[in-house]
Amino acid sequence: MKIHKLKFKNLFIILTILIIITCSICLLKKENTLKKAICKNCNIILIDVDCLRLDHLGIYGYPKNTTPYLDKFAENSIVFKNFFSEGSMTRDGMMSVHTSLYPYIHGINELPGNEGEEHLNPKFLTMSQILNESGYSTVFVGASPERVSVSLSLGFGRGFKHVFQSYSKQNFDWDNGLEWIKNNKYNKFFVSFYSSNLHGPYTPSKENLYKFTNRTDIEMLSTNELNSMVIEKIVNNPEIVFKDEFIKENLELFLNKKALRKYLNISWDDDELNQHTSFLNVASQIFYKKISTSNSEDVELMKALYDSLIYEEDQHFSSIIETLKQEGLFNKTIIIFYSDHGEEFGEHGLYGHGNHLYDEVIHTPLIIFVPGMENKEINALTGGVDIMPTLLGLVGIKTPKQAQGKSLLPVMLGTKKSVREYAHSEGLSSTFSIRSNEWKYITNFKGNEEFYNLKQDPGEKENLISIKPGVASEMREKLEEHLKEPENIDAKKERLNINTFKRILIILTFLLIVIVILPKRYFKIKTER
Repeated sequence: MKIHKLKFKNLFIILTILIIITCSICLLKKENTLKKAICKNCNIILIDVDCLRLDHLGIYGYPKNTTPYLDKFAENSIVFKNFFSEGSMTRDGMMSVHTSLYPYIHGINELPGNEGEEHLNPKFLTMSQILNESGYSTVFVGASPERVSVSLSLGFGRGFKHVFQSYSKQNFDWDNGLEWIKNNKYNKFFVSFYSSNLHGPYTPSKENLYKFTNRTDIEMLSTNELNSMVIEKIVNNPEIVFKDEFIKENLELFLNKKALRKYLNISWDDDELNQHTSFLNVASQIFYKKISTSNSEDVELMKALYDSLIYEEDQHFSSIIETLKQEGLFNKTIIIFYSDHGEEFGEHGLYGHGNHLYDEVIHTPLIIFVPGMENKEINALTGGVDIMPTLLGLVGIKTPKQAQGKSLLPVMLGTKKSVREYAHSEGLSSTFSIRSNEWKYITNFKGNEEFYNLKQDPGEKENLISIKPGVASEMREKLEEHLKEPENIDAKKERLNINTFKRILIILTFLLIVIVILPKRYFKIKTER
């Protein structure tokens, strides 16, 4: 009987050890760390300046001095000349960057009906979640009057352990994030900075405006003046912003103009207002009463206002870089500067963004600084979905299978000239585009089609859909192929499998200690006594 017990015990030990070895091997294969990393222990700074079109930056050939600091920074960085956003609106393009998924997959491409829910499917992982799991302290720093677009409840907040967010342009600053970096400089961190200071209506300081225009007849509103006008309009006509139900539920507040005025001033930064229409609509109505888009001089004034704000953003950008340098972190930090979409100034009849997929809206800057990596310009087609795989690759973290983007490391290191043949974008009302280096095809749910030769017509003015039906058909087929939903995109399940292996490994190791090692040690001590 004793021999049988001994054999069984030995067999259990052998099987346990074999299972532990097998689980360890499987875990190593599935683990999210890579052996090779260009900047393994580097911090990461991601900077998204909303509404920033590429052709208004000095580094991309703009003659006006809008970005002196960024231009200098770019001299030691990798500058991508053909980066295209996946969306014409903030939520589309920004979420594609943070998930490496196209808008038709991640689903954050329409205004949600209920801002109280988290709308990103739980099966998708964000870049901040992955970095958080890999030991990074994760921070979001943002200022956005677009309450609905960049609401953290949409999924933008996933994985961020620290959040510093404001919903007001008048209180815009990144100081909280910079202070956090100073106080946590010995931690490995990922800080995502976001600004929509460029978002219309454009209200720069007068000092900066006169750097970009000679006009002296400008009745320009400051941000505070415009906000005061918006509040007064809402106080007198609350129904233009608030839902009827909310007004009825808070009738006493709405009958007292003084109290309502105070409420609006306090709540400009309050998440409570997420349930209501954005104040931006009212602000834009006031702004455009002073600007005539049919007047070429006014359009040029709008561009000057816009350029002035770019100049201010350049100063904000410099504060991040100077903080990193002062704290001795600059050469330990990967820095990515990009924009989730651009801005129209009447090139195709409209102003702002969201309605079109022309290059003034989707062709945006991408500049990457990697400590120790040589500066260069890259002409390869790239998109927002490529940022996550690139960043994770740089720090040695395995990219999840959900990623639809490609790592840009091969083109950055010079081992490949390109990583993709086409770039894809999506706009409002189910508008889609596909582009190669030469051709661009645009279509929408109504069946309207546009087709352009980008080499001969970079301004996208001459629609060739009826002149080049054969080539257009090929691009249409490529777009349809792209829009087929890929199978098995479930990053959470993938991470769950890894965690399951970890749990099995821990349990078996515990059993081995309890059943084998501890009894032997106990027996040895008892014998010695």
